[in-house]
Amino acid sequence: MKRLNRTYRIFIAVLMLFTISSFSIVAAENEHGTLVANHLKIPIYRTYRMYVKAYNKATQAYIAKGERIVLRYTSANEAVIEAKGNAFKSVGNGKTEVTLRISGAYPGTLDAFDPNNVLDEMKFTVEVNDQVDMVFPQFSISWGEDKATVLDRFLKNNAYINYTNSYWAMNPKISADSRKGLEILSTNNAEFPLIMLDFTSGDTELCALYLLSASWERVTTPQISEVYKLLIANGFLDRGTNTDTHCWQMYNPTSKTLATCGLMIVQGCGYCYVSLSYLADDPNPTAIKNTLLEQPKISWNFANGVLNIQAEQYVGEPLSIYSISGKCLQKTTIQPGNNIISSLTHQPFFIRVGNNAAIKVLP
Repeated sequence: MKRLNRTYRIFIAVLMLFTISSFSIVAAENEHGTLVANHLKIPIYRTYRMYVKAYNKATQAYIAKGERIVLRYTSANEAVIEAKGNAFKSVGNGKTEVTLRISGAYPGTLDAFDPNNVLDEMKFTVEVNDQVDMVFPQFSISWGEDKATVLDRFLKNNAYINYTNSYWAMNPKISADSRKGLEILSTNNAEFPLIMLDFTSGDTELCALYLLSASWERVTTPQISEVYKLLIANGFLDRGTNTDTHCWQMYNPTSKTLATCGLMIVQGCGYCYVSLSYLADDPNPTAIKNTLLEQPKISWNFANGVLNIQAEQYVGEPLSIYSISGKCLQKTTIQPGNNIISSLTHQPFFIRVGNNAAIKVLP
């Protein structure tokens, strides 16, 4: 990203104003890990995940050895909340308790829960109503500002906490090179528990921002997405669907901001994200596609610039790697066993397998 001659500002409004009190991450001292919230109020017929803000001693020690963990939910009342593996869905009005358990991956697998190796168990309550307003984080950002200025603005109002070191401790496999340029902030907002700030080399300019979303439906489908409607109300223009990543995209010509959404893997689970990034030129609009593509059933690992993908059921189908702007970086064909792609930078990118939904990788 070239040095900007002018600083552009964008202001993101909220549907409901919220205040987040100061929160301290103290994982190692607790018998149980810490969730982003102990109570969650959500609308009916939505799929959600609860972000684990800090692991307990057992889980932290397990991942420190390079082992994989698996998250699973159970519900005290399946008429209100149905457990869906590493997610849960609201199916009826009411209130119930949900349990999130963490185990090591079952021997010989990458994502099977091992009931004989449970590392932690955390409980929280979920309340389901017909309508629940989305609480969107409130902030202003200026493209091209340096890291110190940006962080000072975020942290000054006590709505966010610098979570960078805690995040790296919870993800020790992420290499030092892959961490360059990224700063991570935590919230007490279970709808959007993390904000990731991306800076150009040397921390000279803010070029992108990513919000982790607990709900797929809040983000992805334009017809029902509260995020999409919020952006429209704040001056963003519909720019159709990125034909490479199959995510909607919007553009604000005043702030030169591209907005999009997609899927990223966090804590072994498929989370949605909202992306805001600097883009000098307005992208050409394309037609909105109403079909919500399926998430590919693959296993993958990214470390030290090397991506390793196992996708046995997609052997023979195309495997493509795209930049955040939609540029194809590499393309190959899925082979049995390990599919290795090297020389990838620390910048975020998409994995696309066949005609499935793209997966966002945030190094």
